[in-house]
Amino acid sequence: MNYIDFAQLGGMPFTQNRANFMQQSYLAAFGAFANLCGDKTILFGVVKTGSVVSDGWISYNGEMLPFIGGTHAADVVINTTSVPFTYANSTVHNVQFTKYATCGASGAFPFADLRRIEPLANIWQPGDVKQILCDAAYIAANFISGLGIGERLGWAIMDGANGTEDMGGFVSIGYKAAVAEYDEPGKTVGQDSFVVTNNNIQEAHIPLDTYVNDGSAGTSLPSFKGDTNNNNVPGSITSKLGVASPTPIDNRQKSKVLLYIQKL
Repeated sequence: MNYIDFAQLGGMPFTQNRANFMQQSYLAAFGAFANLCGDKTILFGVVKTGSVVSDGWISYNGEMLPFIGGTHAADVVINTTSVPFTYANSTVHNVQFTKYATCGASGAFPFADLRRIEPLANIWQPGDVKQILCDAAYIAANFISGLGIGERLGWAIMDGANGTEDMGGFVSIGYKAAVAEYDEPGKTVGQDSFVVTNNNIQEAHIPLDTYVNDGSAGTSLPSFKGDTNNNNVPGSITSKLGVASPTPIDNRQKSKVLLYIQKL
């Protein structure tokens, strides 16, 4: 920020140009901070308790403004006050201006539009996870050995290194304490593919001419004719399921590859 060293001014008059220089110096800096915080944002205070709103600070229209508390009203009003100053030629001008926000019946925007900003320390905590859609060039520019640099400083790729979970090839699923498979964050469940075998096939749709009545008393349930060494599964089906190297079946839903990163 620019500044004036008053010790160096000596007998130089404190002119309007110097006052304007000072004002523009701090207005630009505070304006940049206000834009960072967003529009219609509560920076501090402005707590509504019953029908009363406390003092505080807000960010609005690229400016940081003090908020003067009082009785709650539907809108936020932006007011400007001034202080007159008598010049050496005896003329009077308003030279000291103060802009502030407060509640009012009809104003710049509804009070309900104000949103409270979280402290920066609370925005991301260690262990928080993000998913990023990016390309290999972005990864090379923002990560070294999996650790984030530049705009990803403080993050790491979730590849099992640098204290992260390994999310390579995984999709996430919600934690649920009452279900054994999902009762611990970080637990691995499921598989990419599976092989159909005689032991895990649930139902075989077999032509009716493969059935015969087994003649058991009191039942009309059919049994398979054919290879009784394989629980009466017909030989033609057994041979298909019992091949030496069956082809695995893909068990994955249609997916999009994203980069998982974890806050350190």
